[in-house]
Amino acid sequence: MSAADPTLNKVALTSSDKLPPYRNDARKFLTLPNELLTIISDAIEPGDLPNFRLTCRTLNDVSSKHFGEKRLAHRRFIFTEYSMTGLMDMTAHSVFGPCIKSVLFGTHCLTNNLDTLMKAIDSSKVTDIEAMVILRKYHTCWDTRSRFYADRRLSRMLVLALSNLRVLGNQVALGVFNDVPDGVRGLYTRPLSGYGSEHQSRALPFVKLMMSNVSTLSIIFASCNVVGFSPHRIVLDLSESGIDMETSHAFDSFMLGNSGHIPPTIDACIKDRQTKTCVSSSQSSLSLRPRILPGDIWTEPENRTVSNVSLNVVFRTALATAHFRRFRMDSCSIQAGVLLPVLRRFRRTLQVVELINIAIWVGDKYDAPRCVLPVLCTLRDDLQLQELVMDNVRAYHEDYYNGGILVANGRSWYGQQQIHQGLSVFIDFGADSWDGGDSDEHFKKNLSYIEADCQLQYADYVDMHKPEDTDYIDFLQWKGGREAILEEYKLEYEEEKLKRGRIREVMAAVEALRP
Repeated sequence: MSAADPTLNKVALTSSDKLPPYRNDARKFLTLPNELLTIISDAIEPGDLPNFRLTCRTLNDVSSKHFGEKRLAHRRFIFTEYSMTGLMDMTAHSVFGPCIKSVLFGTHCLTNNLDTLMKAIDSSKVTDIEAMVILRKYHTCWDTRSRFYADRRLSRMLVLALSNLRVLGNQVALGVFNDVPDGVRGLYTRPLSGYGSEHQSRALPFVKLMMSNVSTLSIIFASCNVVGFSPHRIVLDLSESGIDMETSHAFDSFMLGNSGHIPPTIDACIKDRQTKTCVSSSQSSLSLRPRILPGDIWTEPENRTVSNVSLNVVFRTALATAHFRRFRMDSCSIQAGVLLPVLRRFRRTLQVVELINIAIWVGDKYDAPRCVLPVLCTLRDDLQLQELVMDNVRAYHEDYYNGGILVANGRSWYGQQQIHQGLSVFIDFGADSWDGGDSDEHFKKNLSYIEADCQLQYADYVDMHKPEDTDYIDFLQWKGGREAILEEYKLEYEEEKLKRGRIREVMAAVEALRP
């Protein structure tokens, strides 16, 4: 290379100049104070936090607390050694442990039922040798699980995890979740996410599970008693599987304890496919709310029906002994025959009832008052309420359109006098007094129809007949009959206007009352 080569005259580059521009920016970013980096990490979306933490040790450290709060607060586990080890490690972690808010355990385990496995094997169309390998794998998994239960490693690990939570002083919800909800039980369907689920079934060509609600709840509650750990809330997230008698008994046993009453420090949340039944012991309240799952498109109240199945557990021994002062139903539907027992069971203690955006199913689409009036009568006659809220309460039938018949809207009454008189208006005057009453508009439309029909029929006859025709007298009789009907309808309309005017006066007087 000659001395005149221009590359020899270049100044040596520093190490920072050799870095790409984005690397220089990254180095400057990391020179920010940790307080600013912490604020930035808090603004990161939960789904992006793992990648953010993988950037470098500095960002991993400053974002640990926010990662725990956003990604580890509500966790699901299953009763396997791998999963329980993860639970113990997380509860023992100095940063992640205090972030835990709820821990749920799966209600299913791998099955050892030969019939179930053989049906699955037949459907998968494998060879006899492959079938034997599959059966051997399931047998091995079952033996591993049985030893994990039998030598009490499961109980010891759960007790240790709960002990860690007790030391941390966390208010934690404990419970179970249905890891195989209805509608996703195909041959190759994997269970819902629970830490360790994939690890448990990674060597299996398909997953077949069996339910173990009772044993799962019993182990959880027994471990709580050993540690003296009192969960802030009990969660039964059972989806469509429902709550059988044994599950309810295990639930009752823990909720009641030795006192025979629900402790004021424990709440409960019971979830089915469409609704959530929530109990707040500290506030003596019972609420029914909708449950919206990912992918749900029918979210209207009439598509979120409170069923007898979900309410049966509420009426078991535990919750039936509660003294609820407040009942709230929000954005769901219910049959009058299901709602009435709820109100009547707690009639001696209920002081506040809130019915907001609900649909009451009626059996007879032509006689909605017959189904709704018993609910109104129970609110008035059987309860001694101090507060009643009825907002967008509707009578609903599958043949109704435009959301059903509006019963009450924007009604907030306080004190027994105002509540009693307000309900009396709805009851005594019937559906005409309901807030959705459209009698005026209904009468006007019918009047217009009858008048237009008379004029049309007369015009058609004049065009086709002459006065001397023999059937002209019949036409005059028909016309006189139609005019009589019209006059009768007008009279009924005037009476209806007077009645509705009276209703408005009475209801205005009710609204003017003060407790």
